[in-house]
Amino acid sequence: MARAKTVIDPALKALTEEVGAELVQLGGDIFSEIEPAEPMTVKYPDGVYKKKPILPGLEFALRSVYVGASGKTIFCFEPEDAQEWSLLEVPAGEVDHRFPLFGSVVAKLFNIATDEEDFTNVWKLILSSAAERKQKAQEEARQAENQTYRDNPTFGRFG
Repeated sequence: MARAKTVIDPALKALTEEVGAELVQLGGDIFSEIEPAEPMTVKYPDGVYKKKPILPGLEFALRSVYVGASGKTIFCFEPEDAQEWSLLEVPAGEVDHRFPLFGSVVAKLFNIATDEEDFTNVWKLILSSAAERKQKAQEEARQAENQTYRDNPTFGRFG
């Protein structure tokens, strides 16, 4: 039986990837140590994905964030030391289990005043704040456009 296709909101996908790019820009030089875990998804340079066990203690830097076909946000980490694979892909819901200190680092990068260390909650705070800023900017642009028409005494006149 075929799986139902996941419908992804394009605006939410764009916002998530925009905020993810900002996170990569702010924290791309920060390496985080991975906790021991069961096999994880890695991407090889030729584009092939496989599940591989990851050695505990390896350090990784965030390189990209994208919304996958299933609608999940995926964080791509590059190992500090060369490996046979190029990227480790971690769904947002698993970041805390793999990189326990990552949430507090991200909160500091985005100047979020919170005692929250759980990455999932920090990420939700960042996304909601970005959505509010975007909505506010759109509203201000609409108001400025409307004001332009009101301030023009010849608007609507013909002849």
